[in-house]
Amino acid sequence: MLNQSSHLRIDFIGDLALPSAEEVFLVENDHDYVRVCRVISDHFSTDSPLSIRVRKKNHFVWLRNFAEQIGLACTGGEKTARDVLADEWKVSLPDWLDDKTILDEKLLNLPIEAHLPETFQNRFLAHFFGADFQGGTLDAGNLSEIISILTTERATKCLSRNKLYTLSCHDILLSWRKN
Repeated sequence: MLNQSSHLRIDFIGDLALPSAEEVFLVENDHDYVRVCRVISDHFSTDSPLSIRVRKKNHFVWLRNFAEQIGLACTGGEKTARDVLADEWKVSLPDWLDDKTILDEKLLNLPIEAHLPETFQNRFLAHFFGADFQGGTLDAGNLSEIISILTTERATKCLSRNKLYTLSCHDILLSWRKN
């Protein structure tokens, strides 16, 4: 009988780069696989969430089979760069942001502090240009600061060289216009 109340999540991530998260176990080799099997066994009697990310397909299949053999139900699956970015940054992603761009721009390597859900555009611009872009509102209190930020030499270079900055700014300006 499967323990349906289990909060075990096993995801295959392949070679995707990830920031180190203490609450996530990463399986990269056979040694990690054995260690995580012990963790899963110990987890059987708890109700706390357990998240495991796996680099090799065989370890992914073995861990899911192991969980099933000991009666633990698990969720998860194969993660794309979009999936991982959305999870790690706690963001909703625009349609124009594809896996290739995420990998080419090394977005998964950025040390982003994410506590509350946000749009990708706000979180991305806030990381590089400051908290005035967090939250998605434009008002009299932050208008002059945002204009000052976007007219700096650094911002001008970023906007002219990288489509992520330009597309993110465009989307944010459209959302502000609607509000």
